[in-house]
Amino acid sequence: EGAVFGQSCAVMCAPGYDLIGDPKALFCNADGVFVDHSGAQLGAPPTCTGRNCTVNLPQGRGVAHDCDGITTAQSCIATVAPGFEFEFGGPTTLTCGSDGAFAWAATMQVQPGTCEDLPAVAGVGHSCLNKTFGTLCWAYCEEGYVGSPAQYECSLVEQSVALLPVGDPIACEASNSADALGARRLASACAE
Repeated sequence: EGAVFGQSCAVMCAPGYDLIGDPKALFCNADGVFVDHSGAQLGAPPTCTGRNCTVNLPQGRGVAHDCDGITTAQSCIATVAPGFEFEFGGPTTLTCGSDGAFAWAATMQVQPGTCEDLPAVAGVGHSCLNKTFGTLCWAYCEEGYVGSPAQYECSLVEQSVALLPVGDPIACEASNSADALGARRLASACAE
């Protein structure tokens, strides 16, 4: 800009951008048109393209983002992955700087989502209190009831977490039989 006949200028990009195409130097001819070193008029001017950001990329268990392929001056969002929740903060915008690093608009921390406890059912006990996404627990028949124990997992259901049986759900029946009650006690004593 502002060049006169015979003057040259260098074509360069702002920091964080790469020059695509030729030429790297232009000359102002007698007609006031920029030409390359051979005197040929430019068909298409060189362009600048942003560099990929790879430093300070969102990462960690439970973090989701759309930052892959983001280049200089572009933005993306970091948030929680399904099955997780914010411990503090919330979704945050990241902007790709000219140095190739993401700048975070705010901090955030995520943690596994917590499942609601199993509902209270007569004769059923469980170890499923305050379980978080991906953890296991057991439901069992209490004294005076018979049935097989069942394992549960805090799993993703649509966009939230819930305790789901790994196999068959717990099913306990009241037992009035002394033999069944004795077998239950014997099994319990052997397991200790």
